[in-house]
Amino acid sequence: MKTRIFRCASLFLLILLSACQFNSTYSNREEDKAEAEAVVEDFYAALRTKDYEKTVPFLSESFLEVSNKADLFQFYAKNDEVLGEIENYTLRDWKSNVVMGTNPRSEYLLVYDVKRPNYDSEEIFTLTKIDDKVQILGYRVNSPDYESTRSRSAKPLQ
Repeated sequence: MKTRIFRCASLFLLILLSACQFNSTYSNREEDKAEAEAVVEDFYAALRTKDYEKTVPFLSESFLEVSNKADLFQFYAKNDEVLGEIENYTLRDWKSNVVMGTNPRSEYLLVYDVKRPNYDSEEIFTLTKIDDKVQILGYRVNSPDYESTRSRSAKPLQ
């Protein structure tokens, strides 16, 4: 009888444990920030060479699925042309959310103030970890001066 109760309890516990998900969530840890920052630093180093193909390994497949490389490289070149080449950059804000366990997920948001000779910019990176590799999921360049310069140089519609 005790053996039967033990087997039933063991079976119940096994079913319960297999249905459960064990996750630990970490927000804004310094080591997560450092991991994402390293990717952005390498991305900026590649960007500065103007061999834009070197930036591709830092981009996620999801990024590349929605971004044509030729258009992306033109975007990089236009930023350098209008804003000027990157002189330096400073991390202004960051957030991270890392879930470890049966459903792992890592997400990062980094906001940089970028000093350029013509106009400064705010550059926002969203990153994710895929197969233990942090990659860029989104890259946005904001500059009010850039927007006004672009609109002034845009050709009128005919």
